[in-house]
Amino acid sequence: MRKETAEILGAFSAGILDGVLEGVYLAKASELTGKFPYIGVEQLPPVDDWLVLGASAAAFLLGRAAKLENVKAFGKGMLLYSAPMIAKVTTQRWIVLSAPATTAASSCWR
Repeated sequence: MRKETAEILGAFSAGILDGVLEGVYLAKASELTGKFPYIGVEQLPPVDDWLVLGASAAAFLLGRAAKLENVKAFGKGMLLYSAPMIAKVTTQRWIVLSAPATTAASSCWR
């Protein structure tokens, strides 16, 4: 398998994992709010997002340690999805928490 193909598959896999975790939460939000992995500190993303990042880093580090280029490329692709996702969610949370309570930004995620 080509390196680029493994990276693309990794990025899609991380997106699917993230989507599944989000879908489970949306289907049962009232039951799952505040329960693992849907817990977190106000300024940081919930644990489910960190699990996606952790799985991505684990795949990359496993491929690197075992000298398996396809696994390393797969993990790199996962990181290319999950690292910006963490940055985006963190930035959104900081913006919402720093906005005055009367603005539209503050009301959409509180």
